[in-house]
Amino acid sequence: MRTVSYTHLLISAGSPAGQKFRASGRLVGGGGTTCTATVVHGSGKPDPGQKALILSNGHCVSDTMRTNEVVVDQAPPASEEWTFTPAYFHDNTAEHKKVAVERVVYATMKGIDVSVLRLSATYGELAALNVTSRTLAAAPAPGTPLQAAHAPTDGVEEGKRFLRLSTCAVTASSVALHEYTWLWRDFNRTDHRGHARIPRLRTGSPLRGRRGGADRAEGRHRLRHARRRRRLLPRERRAAAEQAGLPPGPRRAGERRVLGEADAVHHARGPRPVGRARHARRRRAAHVRRLQERPVRGHRLHAARGVRHACLLYTKRQLYVLCAAGGPDGTLRGARWAASLAHPSYAFARVDNTPPTVAPKLDVQRFDGEQGASYWVRPVYAPWELSMYKVKYGPKATTDCADPQGYRPYLGIPTTLKASEGPWTYCAIGYDNADNATAPATFPIA
Repeated sequence: MRTVSYTHLLISAGSPAGQKFRASGRLVGGGGTTCTATVVHGSGKPDPGQKALILSNGHCVSDTMRTNEVVVDQAPPASEEWTFTPAYFHDNTAEHKKVAVERVVYATMKGIDVSVLRLSATYGELAALNVTSRTLAAAPAPGTPLQAAHAPTDGVEEGKRFLRLSTCAVTASSVALHEYTWLWRDFNRTDHRGHARIPRLRTGSPLRGRRGGADRAEGRHRLRHARRRRRLLPRERRAAAEQAGLPPGPRRAGERRVLGEADAVHHARGPRPVGRARHARRRRAAHVRRLQERPVRGHRLHAARGVRHACLLYTKRQLYVLCAAGGPDGTLRGARWAASLAHPSYAFARVDNTPPTVAPKLDVQRFDGEQGASYWVRPVYAPWELSMYKVKYGPKATTDCADPQGYRPYLGIPTTLKASEGPWTYCAIGYDNADNATAPATFPIA
């Protein structure tokens, strides 16, 4: 992987930004995942003897957290060492002090990507390191300028993975965001400003107003340049869907199936609280609101035991959501129902039956060596529209890209073509995550 230096963005410990973000640092969490986290407290004036809390993203606890999973008061795995290093700047490495993470107070990917972790150190011990807690702010309005501190690793040299400063502004609020099997609501959308090639944020990055103010974790914000997850192969999507309790249903003749968020959710299991009634309904995602905000229509009441809610997805291209909530009876009224309806379980899937909107592309590089010149060729992915390729190649005079014979899946290994044996024709068909195909593309290589 090509590494890129962004030294001009590094935060110095003694700078104004360094003083502002001393409470932020490097978190090493579940499975060795590296994130950014920030020391927080509800009032900003904690008891010095109280164990300190840090705020980060839910997937920093577990990158395989299920859609409706909530983790409360659990210790990290005994086989893993979870640590937090505050004031993680490039020019104060002698001051870096790793603090053990001793408890997951709360973590979830249900509706919000967030985690609260308890450290082995107290607020008083951190204050001795000139690290004081931050408080959380209300959601900023569109147009609000913000600063983000983050310690990225992707594409950054090993010795330069320290806190960096980025500037951005809120461009929209109350945004719904879906990724893989997760669906989050009430996010703020932000854009980077000032640096066209800024490194990707390390998740958990705190955001602060440029004129001061309190922090907000990146769990409620998504920046357009934030990292994307690797797109899963179909068999990996199926395994993930089964793990999440979303068994894929049968495919009807001529029907294209879903996405990477979860394999085609023709069937979805609702929660199974014993002795309680359950309701489920299916809506277009664009029209989904919190269930208590409008009368429930189209819901179905299910028996207490042996529940399996089966519904066939619509064939129109759209994102669909199945919501499920459990309660004491069939009324959907009362305090106990209100608590359940405020945080329903859900599963969602995108129906995609249209060709990719992006044409296939190639990365072609020429190398001149002792054995003569050669070309290094590979197709270029463009998630989510181009997630897989089938390719073939051969002499220009005898290779017809319109002929379906000879195509095979591209397995990620670049093709080497000798220039002396050319000219060549390289053929590529791109596929989106629902296996919709582009027209064959022809690339002459000479």
